[in-house]
Amino acid sequence: MVLIATAWAALAAPPEVTCSHDQLPPIGDSLSVAWVSPMGKRVGGATWVSVVATSDLTTFARGEDASIKRLLEVLGLRAAGRKRPARKYKVVVFDVARDTLCRPVADAAFGSTLAGVGVCDDGRPHPRKGTDDCGFTLDTATAGAGLPVFRARWSDLAQHGFCVLPADRYLLRQLRRSGRPAAEGPR
Repeated sequence: MVLIATAWAALAAPPEVTCSHDQLPPIGDSLSVAWVSPMGKRVGGATWVSVVATSDLTTFARGEDASIKRLLEVLGLRAAGRKRPARKYKVVVFDVARDTLCRPVADAAFGSTLAGVGVCDDGRPHPRKGTDDCGFTLDTATAGAGLPVFRARWSDLAQHGFCVLPADRYLLRQLRRSGRPAAEGPR
């Protein structure tokens, strides 16, 4: 019986993660970050959420492959190959100080700093859904690294206010700013 329990524990244990920390981009003292989530989703003040730099989201949105479906895949929020989501999504933008954020990296010790940002100890086990556990979202379409990701408590993010935009409108606005025809809008 002990042998079966030991074998089961070994199979159930997540694989060991080894990350290349030099790929994590450094950030300044303050940063604009965005949380993408389904419309209507609410979280409490003590809830930890995953956010990405707004500049990274904007760069993606101005790219050739910008669509709601692809955005959700890059952020690890939707399985690859599925059709355009029926649900509407929102982009919530915050301006925060660097010390508000932490990096979700499995093979780094809590209290250490990676590219100027502390490592998370948010009480969540690894692996974290939607991340590669190396400080990036998990791009579900490519099974590779997506965008650099941070974690923070909602109450810390919202301390100085926030802006909520429908995700399709955010993508369309960035598409227009890139000079591409609006007819190509987010699909």
